Parts: sequence; structure tokens; C-alpha cells
Amino acid sequence: MAAYAQDSAYFTRRGVVVVAIIALHLFVAWALATGLARKVIEVLAPPIQADIVEEVKPDDEPPPPPPPEMERPPVEVPPPEVSIDLPMETSSTAIVDVTDKAPPPAPPPWLITSGTVNCACKLVLDRPSRWTVAGR
Repeated sequence: MAAYAQDSAYFTRRGVVVVAIIALHLFVAWALATGLARKVIEVLAPPIQADIVEEVKPDDEPPPPPPPEMERPPVEVPPPEVSIDLPMETSSTAIVDVTDKAPPPAPPPWLITSGTVNCACKLVLDRPSRWTVAGR
């Protein structure tokens, strides 16, 4: 078993640390109030000196020579010599059959009577929410 050293009740480690932190804060507040920080900065960093530098004027260069003028030769494209000899058909694919007959009548609408539907297969209504197919 490890033996721990007992701190005295008057000065514990925590007490010493708290006193040191408070003393450091008091010293920093005093240094800022008396201007000590400004004096330290003046000693560490010398004053900034600025010099006026004259602008260097660029020499006047002559303008670049103009681009050479190149002559473009005229482009001559001969017309294509294509001759397609196809026999002319006398019949066309256009619709030419026109009838004066009326279209056939539409089928009658479905009749629903007492829960059954008359169609190719018989639908019977068992319950209002469910349809079943009866027979084929």
C-alpha cells in the first residue's frame, strides 16, 4: 500500500496554487495600470521608420510592329456531280380510300345491378369494400 504524504492544514497544495494565481493576476493588473507594458514594448520593438521611395518610370518602348497582312486565296468548291436516275412510280403511299360510311356504334355501357357486374367475368360484391371474381 502506498503511503501518501499528508499536507499540513495551513498550506495545502491547492491553497499555494490559488495564492500564486491571484498574485500573478494582481501583478499583471498593476503593470497595465502603471504603463509598464507600454515601456516594455518600446524597449523590445524599436519605432517604425518609413522612407518615401520614388516611383521608377518605365522606359518608353516603341509600339510593336503591325501584324503582317496575309492574302487569303479564294476558295472554289466545284458543285457535286451526282445524277440519280430512279424510275418514277405512279402509285403513292398516301391514303386515297375515303368512305362515306358512319363508324360503328359504341358498345352499351356496363350495367351494375344488385352487386353484380355483367362482363366477360362475373364480379360479385361480397362486402362493400371487397370485390371477388366468381368463375371463369
